[in-house]
Amino acid sequence: MREDKGKDQDEINRLRDAVAMKERECQDNDARIKSIDYDLYKAQERANELSKLADAKEFEMRRTHEALEQASGEHSRTKDDHSRLMVEAQALQRNLDGQLANKSDLQRQAENEDAKNRDAQAQLYERETRQRQVEDQLNVSRKEQDNIRFSNNNLLDRNQDIKSEIDALNSHCNVL
Repeated sequence: MREDKGKDQDEINRLRDAVAMKERECQDNDARIKSIDYDLYKAQERANELSKLADAKEFEMRRTHEALEQASGEHSRTKDDHSRLMVEAQALQRNLDGQLANKSDLQRQAENEDAKNRDAQAQLYERETRQRQVEDQLNVSRKEQDNIRFSNNNLLDRNQDIKSEIDALNSHCNVL
């Protein structure tokens, strides 16, 4: 009987130890769950921040696109002016050639036409310079847009990675 009591006491002690070990495991699991919840909260905050940043970049990209469209319209108007001035310059040159061939006494008038032509060419040069500047601005805008797209794609990739981590953590939480 004493031996049975000793065995029973050993069994009780062994079960108590097992219960204590299970309680420690539960406490460890609770601590891990809290840590994962905190990490999940931080990841959600980061996702919200990235979403706001993506919205800001999209707004900025829209503004850049509108500026690009305006610059493109200005570019088209400048091209039209350029074409019109080129046609006008050619007409003036033909007129000048005809006057020189027909009347040598109108030399002064031809010189005045040359002066007008130089003015037209100066205006043309000025417009070509403005056109080059607009093209340079257009190229800069395109590069900025490409950089924004690249940045946005990187942010989307990072956001997707964070979503994947969140899904994995949720799955892990569900398993726990």
